[in-house]
Amino acid sequence: MTRSDSDVEQSRSDGRSGSRWALVVGVATVIGTVVTVAGFFLTKPWQEDTPPIVNITIEQPLRLADSDTLSALKDCPLDSPQEGVTSVQALLRVDGLNGCFEQELAVSGPGQRVTMMIKYANGTDETQKAIVGANLSDYVRYVPGSTRIFNANYPDGIEAGSDNVYTGGINIGNYEPGTNAYVTFDLDLDKSNQFATCGNYTLRQVGVVRPEGENEIYSTAVLTLKIPC
Repeated sequence: MTRSDSDVEQSRSDGRSGSRWALVVGVATVIGTVVTVAGFFLTKPWQEDTPPIVNITIEQPLRLADSDTLSALKDCPLDSPQEGVTSVQALLRVDGLNGCFEQELAVSGPGQRVTMMIKYANGTDETQKAIVGANLSDYVRYVPGSTRIFNANYPDGIEAGSDNVYTGGINIGNYEPGTNAYVTFDLDLDKSNQFATCGNYTLRQVGVVRPEGENEIYSTAVLTLKIPC
C-alpha cells in the first residue's frame, strides 16, 4: 500500500511545514513491504538564522582529544578534512549511547530518540562564513533546544540559541583554513501508529553546509527501522 497524494500533503503539514525553504518532496517507494523515504533537497539559497556564535572567528582546528564531550569519538571512523575543498559528513547515533556516530544506523523500532551530527571542515585556503543545516525526512521530528555547536573555541559545545538548523540553517561563525566544527541535535522517531504502513523504512537525513558565496555541499545519513505488521 502506498501513501496517497493527500497523505503526502498531510505529512507536509506537520512541524516542518513552517520551513522557509522551497522544498521538493523526496520520493516514497514501496516494494513489497520495503518503504524508502528520501530526504528533502534545497531548491534556492538558504535564509539562515543567526545564533550568538555568529561573530566569532575560529583560528584552530578542534582536536577531539581536547573535548571532554567528544573525546570518545577520537577512535571513530570520521572523515578527515580534504585539502582544497569544503567537506561535510552527516552521522547518526542512538541518543544516550557513547559509541561512534554512524552514517548508516539501524534502530530497533519506532519512538526512539537519535542524535544527528553534521561535521564541517574548511580545507580551502580562505576563511569561510559557514552555514549548517539539515533536510529531514518524514517520520522524524526535531527536538527543540537540542542544537549544539562544537569547535576549537567551544570544545565542549555551546547551545546554538536557535532551532533553525532544519528550517533554514544556522550561521556557526567564521572558519579559517584548516579549521572544523561539529553541530549536533536530537531527533525523535514517530510512534508506530504514525507510520503510513508496516514494513521496513529507510529514512535519509541530509546534512548541508553552505559557505558564504558558494554552493551547498551535502552528506546523507541513513536511518533504518522496521514497523511490525
